[in-house]
Amino acid sequence: MENGDSAAQISFLNSIIADMQKKNDTLKAKIEALEALPTDYTKPHAFDLISKRKPAPRVFCDICDEFDKHETEDCPLQASDDRPYTPPPKAERNNNEPKERKLPEPRKYCESCEVFGHEAGECDDECY
Repeated sequence: MENGDSAAQISFLNSIIADMQKKNDTLKAKIEALEALPTDYTKPHAFDLISKRKPAPRVFCDICDEFDKHETEDCPLQASDDRPYTPPPKAERNNNEPKERKLPEPRKYCESCEVFGHEAGECDDECY
């Protein structure tokens, strides 16, 4: 049985070698096709996508809310006292008055049924 097993192993290994040889031949053909491409730079070539670079990201400051001036880490608003600083110009308001902020009126809340819209004194007996 050793002859049968060794013959089967040799046959199996030969089939693997033949498959690898076919793959090598296919890859060599692809390499030759790529090498045969024109290298004239007036025409697009196969590796355009690889050679293009993305532009560098724009710098942005979260504090000043401005692009292309400086990064947030380098913002002069958070600088120490030993560096000179001039704040960025503010947008002018109509009458140079500060904008007034109006708070909404407080909503009614019922403590007994824990619902907004009415107070405990106005609560129906069904809520208890």
